[in-house]
Amino acid sequence: MLKISDYLLTLRDLIVKHKYDGYGRQQDQSNFIDTQSPVDMFMDDFVIKDKGCEIRFQGIEYPMTSWISADKVIELAKFKRIIPMFGRFLFGKGEFKKKNIFQKILIAVSAILYKEYLLQWLWWAWRDLYLPENKYNQPAREMYQAIADEKVRDIVCAILEYDMAYRLRFQDIMAQLNKEQFFKNPRKEISRLFDILTEREHDDKNDPMSLHQRWSFIKLALNIGLMLSRKLVKQLTDIVCNLDLQVIAPTESDQYWMCSPAYWGGYNFMGMTTDERKKKFKEMS
Repeated sequence: MLKISDYLLTLRDLIVKHKYDGYGRQQDQSNFIDTQSPVDMFMDDFVIKDKGCEIRFQGIEYPMTSWISADKVIELAKFKRIIPMFGRFLFGKGEFKKKNIFQKILIAVSAILYKEYLLQWLWWAWRDLYLPENKYNQPAREMYQAIADEKVRDIVCAILEYDMAYRLRFQDIMAQLNKEQFFKNPRKEISRLFDILTEREHDDKNDPMSLHQRWSFIKLALNIGLMLSRKLVKQLTDIVCNLDLQVIAPTESDQYWMCSPAYWGGYNFMGMTTDERKKKFKEMS
């Protein structure tokens, strides 16, 4: 274990002594523990290695591999609020009128046409979130070496590092990727993966703000982009070609957190229902 720097000791004090979550709120531990057999989830170790951060909790065998710096997570959360607002606009909720399929396609095409501007804006906005390659978790490091575009690389790695819910979903769905089928027909394989992703989301698919609807729109935008842009096809093909899927695959620790109470009812990780994951969680605890 390397020596922990002063700012990490400060972070440890913030989380351990005051039990704050990443948003500066008092943490509700019931979201993370089985109330039938409560476990004190105080942080035991916060390790910085050449393979990212490893957080260990007292009484729990499996570490969590994500950076949970409060200020970093808050910074990411600010911009994540844009997503629901875009959802309100796209799917017509509140002050926005409902969009038909042709209007959604037009919005998707506009996003593709102005993608360089949008990418530049987001990359600049998140400029304080990026880490050196060896400080990211394992899936993020693999994406770091696979993505040639610096801005795309930094944004993707920041999301995978600071947002565990998205990172676990990413690992879960990438385990389903068939490289051979992707190289034959990228659009078809990407559509298949997004179909699995939306099927596993355990929310109201008719709710315009649901993740189910967000994945559906991203699937539509990617399909249009792959039809219109050979450059995008080549970029995605190069990324997939450079990926070692075994490195991204969920570890035993990842599977533990996928089955933990924090994610019961939200997403069917590994294709397992909530009841099946509850059973697996008890077996692993």
